[in-house]
Amino acid sequence: MLEEQRDVVIHWPDEFDEAKRAELRGVVLAYNDALTELEAGPAAVFASDGERNGVFHGFLKLWDKAWSKPGPCMHMGCTSTSIPRSHTISLGTSIRLIAEKGHVLTPRYGEDGIDLIDIGVRDASTFPGFCDAHEQLFSGFESQKAMTQADHFRLQIFRTICREIHSKRHQRQKAEAMLAEYWRRRDAYILQKINAAAGGPQAFDVSGLKFENDEMETKLVNHLAGIQADLPELEGLYASVLDEIQNGGDKAAMTVINFDFQLPVCLSGFGVLNYRETAAGPVQRAMCMLAILPEEGCTKLLLAAAKEHERAIGLHASDRRDLTFGWLIALDRGRRSSTHSISR
Repeated sequence: MLEEQRDVVIHWPDEFDEAKRAELRGVVLAYNDALTELEAGPAAVFASDGERNGVFHGFLKLWDKAWSKPGPCMHMGCTSTSIPRSHTISLGTSIRLIAEKGHVLTPRYGEDGIDLIDIGVRDASTFPGFCDAHEQLFSGFESQKAMTQADHFRLQIFRTICREIHSKRHQRQKAEAMLAEYWRRRDAYILQKINAAAGGPQAFDVSGLKFENDEMETKLVNHLAGIQADLPELEGLYASVLDEIQNGGDKAAMTVINFDFQLPVCLSGFGVLNYRETAAGPVQRAMCMLAILPEEGCTKLLLAAAKEHERAIGLHASDRRDLTFGWLIALDRGRRSSTHSISR
């Protein structure tokens, strides 16, 4: 039997008599209203804009604090605890060089996108990466304030990869927590609607609700899937570069470009290079480690990827004008790199 009310068609089970249908009609309509409001915008789960903003900023504060929480040293096999602030970009060689009054500008995600915020040089580009002992791996080029040997560049790429792995793991935990909180609020919102229609705060219980085409859920699930897809490739590149550092050989592709002028920008992060070997060939995807490192009177650009992408990144790096312009556009948009320091 079909019944229409307020343009809603209710398909009742045949075993529901008229009395049961009358009892549940308001609940079903309230459930439909809740779904309609959620489809109009996920913000419906919040009682007000003030509550939504409070939850958002509280969440950012919580996870910003978690970012610097010490954990296991990221050097393979080490069981020591990391320091809270390992620099991805050399403090003495590059960051201080572009700072003004001990500060630089760095991107941070906010509710309206990416903002540039003022940050002290001791906090710029940091993550809880290495223990005190493994921090000394980088002391050779940091003390001389210049990268001059192949091992220096390998070590720089290595700590860039380590930071990206830490970042991806942090993003995964953050997205999982956001998804769980959204599910909790969505279920509570629907439960409140149907119980209000039923006339009591505990008339019904709801659990295990599943939805299709929920915009917020889809966005978070896709974000998690992207993180999960990137992590194995990053971890494979980590293993290759560390093996090269420890045992020599040529396990990863790396290009270093020197410019005889000093850019007022530091960058360390990753980007994706999509390319074809032939015009009709399949699209290849190379996850690339990127770095822009100013030194006194010059700037060094680093590009590294898995060994199988060596030819592609070599060709990409051969056009220096295109390469530099592309990286700076990426920096400006905040889409490719994860650690920046920008002079004002």
